Amino acid sequence: MKQTRNLKQKMLMRAKKEDLQKTTCILTLLMMVVSMMNPLALIYASSVQNTNSIIENKVEYTTDHSKANITFDMNSFDKEKYELVSILSDKEGTVLYDQQKNEIASYATEKNGSYGFTVKYAEKQPKAINKSEQTNEAQSDNEEKDSQHRTAKEEKITVKVTKIKESTDSEKSKNDATAESTDLNKQNNDAAQDSIESEKQKNDVVEESTDSEKSKNEAAQESAKSEKAKNDKIETSSAVEFMGDLPNKFGEGSVVYNTPNNENLLSFGNSHVNLEEQFTYSGTISETNNSGYPVNPKRITNDYFKINKNRISLGKGNTSYSNQTIYLQSKYKIDFTRNFEIKGSLKYTQADKLSGFTVAFHNDKKYVSKNVNATLGVYSSKGIWASSTWAGEVGLNRGIVLEFDPYKHQGNNSYQFGDNLSTGQHIQILETNDVGAVETPSIQNKDIDLSNYNNSWTNFKISWNAHTNTLELYFNDQLMVKKNSFNNLSILKKNKAYISFSASTNTAIQDLLEFNFNDIKYTDIDPEISTNYTVQSGKKDAISNEKVTITHEIWNGNKSTAEITDKLNLKAMKIDGKEKHLEILNVKTGTDLNNLNPISTGKKFDVNHPLDVICPPNSNKYYVQYEVTIPKLEKYGELSNFNLEVLLGQRGMSQILSSTVIKIKNKPALYAKAKQGNAPITNSQIIKVNNPTKVNKELLWNELYAKIASPTSKKYKIRTEDKGTQEMKFEWEYQVNGEKVNEFPKKIEKGCIYTLKLKVIDQSDNRLTNEFNRTVIVDDNTATITNHYIYAKDSKPISETKLVTLTKEEFENYVKTASKAKAFKVNQQTGLVELEDVKVQLNGWLDSNGEPYHLPGKATIELYVEDDPNVKKSINQEVTENTWSYDTSDRTEINGASGFIVIPKSVTLESGTKNQKDKLVGQADIYFADYTAEDVEYDVSVDKTFELVKVDDPSSKFTVTSVGNKLSAQNKMEVGKINSQYKDKPQIIHFEAPRHEVDKSKGNWKGNVRFYFKRI
Repeated sequence: MKQTRNLKQKMLMRAKKEDLQKTTCILTLLMMVVSMMNPLALIYASSVQNTNSIIENKVEYTTDHSKANITFDMNSFDKEKYELVSILSDKEGTVLYDQQKNEIASYATEKNGSYGFTVKYAEKQPKAINKSEQTNEAQSDNEEKDSQHRTAKEEKITVKVTKIKESTDSEKSKNDATAESTDLNKQNNDAAQDSIESEKQKNDVVEESTDSEKSKNEAAQESAKSEKAKNDKIETSSAVEFMGDLPNKFGEGSVVYNTPNNENLLSFGNSHVNLEEQFTYSGTISETNNSGYPVNPKRITNDYFKINKNRISLGKGNTSYSNQTIYLQSKYKIDFTRNFEIKGSLKYTQADKLSGFTVAFHNDKKYVSKNVNATLGVYSSKGIWASSTWAGEVGLNRGIVLEFDPYKHQGNNSYQFGDNLSTGQHIQILETNDVGAVETPSIQNKDIDLSNYNNSWTNFKISWNAHTNTLELYFNDQLMVKKNSFNNLSILKKNKAYISFSASTNTAIQDLLEFNFNDIKYTDIDPEISTNYTVQSGKKDAISNEKVTITHEIWNGNKSTAEITDKLNLKAMKIDGKEKHLEILNVKTGTDLNNLNPISTGKKFDVNHPLDVICPPNSNKYYVQYEVTIPKLEKYGELSNFNLEVLLGQRGMSQILSSTVIKIKNKPALYAKAKQGNAPITNSQIIKVNNPTKVNKELLWNELYAKIASPTSKKYKIRTEDKGTQEMKFEWEYQVNGEKVNEFPKKIEKGCIYTLKLKVIDQSDNRLTNEFNRTVIVDDNTATITNHYIYAKDSKPISETKLVTLTKEEFENYVKTASKAKAFKVNQQTGLVELEDVKVQLNGWLDSNGEPYHLPGKATIELYVEDDPNVKKSINQEVTENTWSYDTSDRTEINGASGFIVIPKSVTLESGTKNQKDKLVGQADIYFADYTAEDVEYDVSVDKTFELVKVDDPSSKFTVTSVGNKLSAQNKMEVGKINSQYKDKPQIIHFEAPRHEVDKSKGNWKGNVRFYFKRI
């Protein structure tokens, strides 16, 4: 049935920016005479937190709602069950939490939207051993094993930020008929805007929510199995991983077993070593027991050393273990059939606190260092430390080792590793056998007191002569030891060799050793390269879509009489600083520039495929030639740079980098107002004018600028019907309703389209042109136009209960009718063409069943054109609140006049019966109206106590009590939830009062009771 709402029955107070609503109704109770009191509505808000994730998060807003911070609650994380590793934002990769730092940060934003985060954590498994009953050594060992069996997991969390107040521009209305009004259409976010017509849009704040999606247990179990399989391959007694790629930055990245498998030769750009990219690492940390043996070995991690490009530092960060051994191994090989040099420098604080350090050459591809202390990480410990956990580990197989031993052995002349000199300190060259044990006869020693070099940077050089098989070691620019007879040389010459570095400490000291690899290079080649190019047009600069031929000249600068093969590597292609890998075509090589040969079928040259080249004898030239096509660039009025970088010497370690810059001349800029630059310049502009007398040809030419792509060119302001300059010329025509006219018309009519088609031509290269169209629409109601535009006003308000009675199609029609929406297509030849229909996008306006539903308040609806979804118009649609109504003869209101909740106008207290004879009792039935609103639900509560007062004797009063199951805060009794399930059955609340407190004389008592509704 229809019902007219009495404005006096309901007063609505709305608290802006808040999203949880409580509505309070006052209900009058009478004993004999019923009277009605005015209801009240209260609104207040509370925060919503995500409590379903592994860690809770919340969004906090500034007072003016201009910014928001997303934070994660560390106290909500179950630290007994899980170990938190990291929290990162998915979009930028920002680290909010890192296990190394153990501190939490917030994520700040100024925009509404969904923000994704990845939470990485490990699930701790139950431990079968009571650690309190173990020895310290066993406990440490078990802790290490336990850590290997934690299940790695990650969880994706999405946090929605919706309550940031995003302001919209309010512009002047078109009240003054004599005022000129223009609106500049913005295309690709670069055209200037001068809009004269817009409606201010107000977005009510809606409740923010967070969604999280946990990783599946099956995936985590598979990951754990995979990790275990990798560990098993190492075959160590403690199942600990000992080898891993070096992290790009110290303290980041996880350690994985990854032995070098690339047989390519070493590559260090321009001879400079990059340990982070070119080496893997392994090693150990351990304690020393009372007998002096290393015990409780563990894998070394990057907590104990640091890598910075070509420098490794031992004793950095964590110094909790006295025995620390680090071992680095190159991923690539060095050629022992060629001469080479290794140069560097080193510094140590206390020589005798180091067990020593080495540089070694070997072919032991899968070697993982598991030795400690005096083994320096490379020697076998067989027969040493019989009581040690590490007794019997093998060393480098068939290696050549250059050793620095600063540890003073106090005259021990029979020490296994050759420390047999007077000082106990020495530099030596030695070899290892097939199990990594030192072959004693091969030792070459130099007696030196290395303590003299404490705390000073000292140079070293390792020199190899492949013709004489001589290996020399220089220290402090002096030859210390050399060796020219080797047992293992044939293996290294045949299979080439990995380079390794190792170091061991016997005392935990901060900054104990720093070691630099400065140069690793072959000495039989001094590669040289030059690069030239030609542009297809023959001009100096290239343009978009033009072919460029590139030629590299290659030769050996040391005038060697031998022909040496090498590799040319394409390192980078960049356009304006951004990587742009262009396709390389028609690659040719040879020694005769005029008769080059195509490379073999199937071969190619790109960043992943180096090209085999030759350095001819006597510094003769070798040529590499190929073609690339410059891509289409979206830049105007400025030059671009195409940077090409090639690296000669990829096969060796002496390298030279050739960098070439090719200038690209872009199209002229042609734009409105003072807007130009990096993004595409708009090629059209729409001006809206509601006064025909303000339209003339000067308006079409007003504030137009041009600029050609030249270092000396400046922006040029175009005059009316301008013909151009020495740098640029202009061509133009006028159109009316898409048809060309000889001159601009003198009479301007409403509803017509007037267009200037302008073209600019670069005088230095007539291939470089640009066009600009400016269109003036004369109309009382215009909108921003490109190819289409939509006109619409804000829709008329609709009540929340009326909304739920409509179907999706009915609501779409309501919006289009109430907003008077129309869509037009702009055609330069025929003018505006009205489309058959405007489409309505109802995102956020449908419930889970696809039916119209929305909370009270203002929100936007988007209108769009089906032929061009990018053209959209946002309008405001207000939903008026209609929470509750009083009861009627039936409770099936579907006309949108009644509220969702139906309460009685009054409740009568009567004498109780049976076991309630001593009480006055009554009840209120609360229903949900018969609306299709599946997503609407309220929590209902009522005053716990209230008073009834005798009408003609205010001193006569008594207290009425609400009877329920649960008492909530602030003297409220919970009634229960109200939703569509209560259309046919009510929620019932009972009231009672002691009968003896009521005056027996006749009279009327009345009072008020409040019902509270909170939307959930």
